[in-house]
Amino acid sequence: MTDSTSTLTRSDVPMLAFLGGLTSLTAIATDISLPAIPALASQFAVDVSATHAIVSLFLLGYAVMQPFYGPLSDSYGRKPVLLLGLMIFALASALSLQASSIEALYTLRFLQGMGAGCGPILARAILRDCYSGARAERAMAMVMFAMAFGPLIAPTLGGVLVAIFGVAGVFWALSGLSILTLAITLVWFRETFPARQAESLNFRGSLRSYVLVIRHPASRAYMLSGGFIYASMLCYISASPAVLIDGFGLPAEQYGYYFALSASALLCGALLNARLLKRVPFHMVSAMGLAVSLVGGVLMLVLSMLQIHVPLAVAGPAACVVFGLAIVLPNATARAMQPFAARAGTASAAIGSIQISLGVAAGYATGIFYDQTALPLSIGLSLCAGLAAVCFQLARQSEARHLQGAKNANC
Repeated sequence: MTDSTSTLTRSDVPMLAFLGGLTSLTAIATDISLPAIPALASQFAVDVSATHAIVSLFLLGYAVMQPFYGPLSDSYGRKPVLLLGLMIFALASALSLQASSIEALYTLRFLQGMGAGCGPILARAILRDCYSGARAERAMAMVMFAMAFGPLIAPTLGGVLVAIFGVAGVFWALSGLSILTLAITLVWFRETFPARQAESLNFRGSLRSYVLVIRHPASRAYMLSGGFIYASMLCYISASPAVLIDGFGLPAEQYGYYFALSASALLCGALLNARLLKRVPFHMVSAMGLAVSLVGGVLMLVLSMLQIHVPLAVAGPAACVVFGLAIVLPNATARAMQPFAARAGTASAAIGSIQISLGVAAGYATGIFYDQTALPLSIGLSLCAGLAAVCFQLARQSEARHLQGAKNANC
């Protein structure tokens, strides 16, 4: 199904919308649960800090399945593995409605993460099955644009559901989302991975595929660039509630407004990226995104060092970082997967593993050094954006060397 033409048409819209929905599964399942955290503490008679684990355990479940979904889909096809993950997600979401203790909910959130994790991993693999070259970069940008609606509406929707239906409203919504996605996949989605390319699953073969993907110099650098810029977002998601609510005294009910600022920046960045890629070279668009992210991180650092402790001094620069992320992440991801048409599932899993590993490490480090100011967060954002820029430049240099070597070989 790979098509090397340079433009996207209306016929691509259903597939891109579907992939955007798959990519946003984990973001929606994470963000929609945030407003339910205080209510869960009351419902299960535990401290609020204990209920924060429903987010980290969901992400842990997502991380655990990263190495498996890709190779499984390379062996058995995208659709069967996608259906398996969505069924796990749907079952865990439905059972969450019956959770009688916080420990039971912990287990079910972990299972939710395991199931929902199939979405982003297989969406990248399916996109690589269907698109290549400049068309893949534009398709990835459009998927990012579609995905951005999830973080934009999920926290607000979660708050409304909790206010009207209580905590159960959140899990009813996740159950409905998982069943709807499962039905669309079962009825509408057609297998995109050619059967003739499928390989028998074996541990050594999967390990060799991972090594092959990671050893590719340009792809590895692009993976790291995308991983570091993704880590900046996880830094902000994990640290901003403590900084704004605990450190700056922002009322908890107002936090969603400042979070929406970053979500809106994500949407705008994704839309701009999709439009610019039609007429501006990929590396120039990405360089602009990296510059905006780096400026945002440094600006927050300067404001923090000047002890300007107001919410906009954090949310404004963070929006710049996220705006740049919406440009850099899809471009770096598409470029990293470009050489691996026959191993798109494994390449997608490797990308996901790097992203979640760097993100968890960055978020954990930011939490360790939290001092009720935005200084640790601003340092984390600046470092992540700077390292993303360095890795992107290394990737470009590696591509240039490869191209020069190919030219010399043809002479």
